[in-house]
Amino acid sequence: METIESKFPELLTFSEDLAHVDKAARVSVETIQKSLRQMDANINNLETDLKNTKQPQEDDDKFSEVMGVSFSGMSLLFSLR
Repeated sequence: METIESKFPELLTFSEDLAHVDKAARVSVETIQKSLRQMDANINNLETDLKNTKQPQEDDDKFSEVMGVSFSGMSLLFSLR
């Protein structure tokens, strides 16, 4: 126990990290895969929308600018899965 306390103090709270494991175990792989497919479809739709709205609709239209930045980050995160 002394070794854990001195060298690996983060392990002292390991059991707290497991608090939601029982609930997470109830989610089926199929449900997760379905959600990921839906997210992928939504990302593809957003990408299409961004390509189609390169020209601002009004002078203060920032859709493409704002969503383009958000899309880049989201696309990167989604590609890491």
